[in-house]
Amino acid sequence: MFLSATFLGCSSEADPDGTLALEIGQEDGAWSAAPAAATVQVDMVQAGVHTTLATVPAATDSIGLGSGGPENVQASFEATAFDAQQNPIMHGVTPTFSLQGFVDTQFYVFLGRTGFSRPSGSLVYEHRHPLLTVWPNEYLFITGTDTAGADPTNLDVYDVAFAAVLQQEPNFPQGTTSIVVSGTTLLMLSDTTNIWFDLSSSTSETATSPEGLAFSEVSGGRTLIAPSGTEYLVGSTRQTGDPTDKVLEVDADGTLHTLVLSVPRLGAAASFVEGNLVVAGGSATGAGADVLAPGASTFTALGLPADATQGAGLAELTPTSAILVGGQDPTSGAASPMRSIDITCTSACMPTPLGSLDLTLGLTQAFPVATTELLVVGETSDAVTHAFSLDVSGASPLATEQAFREPRAGASSVMLTNGQVAVVGGDDPTSGAGLSSLELFFP
Repeated sequence: MFLSATFLGCSSEADPDGTLALEIGQEDGAWSAAPAAATVQVDMVQAGVHTTLATVPAATDSIGLGSGGPENVQASFEATAFDAQQNPIMHGVTPTFSLQGFVDTQFYVFLGRTGFSRPSGSLVYEHRHPLLTVWPNEYLFITGTDTAGADPTNLDVYDVAFAAVLQQEPNFPQGTTSIVVSGTTLLMLSDTTNIWFDLSSSTSETATSPEGLAFSEVSGGRTLIAPSGTEYLVGSTRQTGDPTDKVLEVDADGTLHTLVLSVPRLGAAASFVEGNLVVAGGSATGAGADVLAPGASTFTALGLPADATQGAGLAELTPTSAILVGGQDPTSGAASPMRSIDITCTSACMPTPLGSLDLTLGLTQAFPVATTELLVVGETSDAVTHAFSLDVSGASPLATEQAFREPRAGASSVMLTNGQVAVVGGDDPTSGAGLSSLELFFP
């Protein structure tokens, strides 16, 4: 009921051709805005190798792929629009599919200009600070809200493969504070019950926590997906509740493991840096950050001074360093400066100051969107959501605010499996009306 058909080729006497639709969602002027798009090039990408399939006039609705195509391969599709001078002005990319040829298949790629664009479809429910869960490699589940009196089980779904918000879906079986994905099942935690929910059968069963961990110690934290596919629910990234030093590791087969930080934290930042899970800030005592190497079962405390910052975002800066941006001191309320940390330094280390943003941001997340560019999303004390492009190519990062198509307060953000950042939900800051669109960032 929750899962759509996969993209598999099928044979028939007619062998109908596969197609690739070019979508611009709700941005009607995307093709014609100056400079206008002239042509679109469509590539298939396998293991980083691009194969051009077609070049067509701009505003073409769809492209025929024929009835051949590769079989038993992992591939995605990219579309790039060029102006009359052959400058790239629009871009889009699909998730990665398991291809079985092109026969009778239809793919969709959503193209946008630099900045935010809204895909087709509307959210059914109001979601303020929704919980966002990426189900590889197709769906974004949008559930929950902190709006008083709203049903916490309400669910909206963005289908990344179809580049559209789906029509009304069945609600989740319970409200949830954190979700971890394992195959077609979701580990759903809440203040009262913890369950495994099977998306394919819509059935659930009680979940049992691993030895050394109570689900309440990680509930409310963010789930991060490692390059290997292992997922980590980092309890210390939650913004309220008790500080915690627990991390829940979930293998691809659903096996649960308990991991422990060097110190309990609250409002910490977490991200992967060259495959290493880094958890930083959130404690006025102990090490400033902890690192879990790929395949390891024990965190290593970095030799950084304690960092009480809450609500910062963290992202890879280089293969051995990370940047912290946003957040504030929980006692004074002072904004924390941007700074980088060396994730290989285990003694007598200091962060490197990198300047400050113009705004004090909480609930911050930082996402790598290009080789030397991050997208930083957070909110000010009035809950208004802001986004900044952060150019990290120079000695001092250069921040440029990116306007949303619809100003919003109380939105949440997440990176999708095709590398796009989605900003979802929230209310209009002026009227307070719930927003029914989601916005995707194109670098």
